[in-house]
Amino acid sequence: MEQTVQIVSEAQRRYRTHNAARRFVEEEFYSTLALSSNESLDHRTVEDRLKGQMAIREALDWMWPVLTPSQLLNDVFGSHALIKAADPKLTEEEVESLYKTRESESKEILWSASDAALLDEARAVLGPRPGRREEDSIRTFGHIVVDEIQDLSPMDLRMLSRRSLNGSMTVVGDIAQATGAWAHENWESILLHLPKRKEPQMCELTIGYRIPAPLMELAANVLQEAAPGLDPPSSVRAEGEPPIFVQVEDSLDLLSEVVTEEQKKADSGNLAIVAANSQIGEIESLLDNAEIVFGRPNRRGLDEQLAVVPVGLVKGLEVDVVIVVEPKRIIEEQIQGMRALYVALTRATKRVVVVHAEELPSNMQK
Repeated sequence: MEQTVQIVSEAQRRYRTHNAARRFVEEEFYSTLALSSNESLDHRTVEDRLKGQMAIREALDWMWPVLTPSQLLNDVFGSHALIKAADPKLTEEEVESLYKTRESESKEILWSASDAALLDEARAVLGPRPGRREEDSIRTFGHIVVDEIQDLSPMDLRMLSRRSLNGSMTVVGDIAQATGAWAHENWESILLHLPKRKEPQMCELTIGYRIPAPLMELAANVLQEAAPGLDPPSSVRAEGEPPIFVQVEDSLDLLSEVVTEEQKKADSGNLAIVAANSQIGEIESLLDNAEIVFGRPNRRGLDEQLAVVPVGLVKGLEVDVVIVVEPKRIIEEQIQGMRALYVALTRATKRVVVVHAEELPSNMQK
């Protein structure tokens, strides 16, 4: 047992990635067996004799298994003890939230898109498997362009950084629109995880060309609370209609009438109803009953004049008219609720209509 500990400790000391040390562990294992043999054999001879035996393979896999990212995460998250060992500072509640029953085969696990960065981090720690360097290698690029970078977590940014061949990147984002679970407060927290080979060149865009000034004024009031310290863009379009507020008994009362009225206007163009996820089903049923045709935020759904869009998917959308339903519910349901509301209020090029039954947040009140 002592010899096994020595071999493992030396492998940990010598190698930066886990899988790269497997061959070293094997050689040390067979050398130790050769030294304990009464036949004065060299370790190559011992290896040739024993390497096919199941007991030997199991011993080596116990000492130093070759792992894929999926196998590693399956093992770690399938054990309370391993989760605690990974970070002793985790509380019992945090450990339990990370725990997931271990699958007998890691190939059976369905990983989500959100797991991609974690799997990539595991691959960086493990390194390529012996004999599979080409299969396990990470493709890199000479220059990388990224939009909406404010929504990438530190682990996402590390994954991106590993794809950079020489640190050359063009990244674009709006800190005020950081609505994910990890919301960056400034650019420094983003640049911290990107390549540092050269001093970054920063260019702040302060002019808004899409949103009329009256609508930007409302959004700017929300921004002051959503992201204190960030300045809203100045609108080139000084003229424009002020936002319209429709107070109702129930947040869905009169919604179909509001939509119909907007569609009748000569300059109606494309419309979007933006609401909290919990209201989307009700809104769609209401429109169906009113025989109002609408699309959803998918590849072809936005071809319709009217689209119903959950606030979490509205980022990047540009329409003529936005009907924002129940701002208070958006704020309460989204992780970064006030920022999500700011995003919703900055999607329209002509008009914003706010339909609400609950009290508006103070930064939207006249």
